[in-house]
Amino acid sequence: MLTVPGAPAALLERIITSDSRGTWPDGTTRLDEADLADLYAKVTDHIGVPRLTENHFDGGFITDPLSNLHARLLELLISKNTPGAVREPARLACRYPQLTDLRWHAKDLPRKVAELQTHPLRLRFNFG
Repeated sequence: MLTVPGAPAALLERIITSDSRGTWPDGTTRLDEADLADLYAKVTDHIGVPRLTENHFDGGFITDPLSNLHARLLELLISKNTPGAVREPARLACRYPQLTDLRWHAKDLPRKVAELQTHPLRLRFNFG
């Protein structure tokens, strides 16, 4: 669907019109990591890296609706906390090295996922 000319723009406009805070529709959270990464790439290509690297902040909040949607999509992807959620941002960071937030998450996410997937070692001591 998003390969049809004008489809990304129409989709993003509809989302922004329905919720200017940058909230993706509920079904977006059910996409797997590869599909979220594909959507992220399509949205990135549509918005353009130059626009995404401009500072659109006011009081710590992103003021550009498209940049806000873009940031929320990355949050959805990394919130999966799975090995796939580690691979996809790393792949995307190679494709879009100018996006510092993406690069930072691609470096930090493997540690976070590893911490979540390890189980504490339970030791039993018998002193008697």
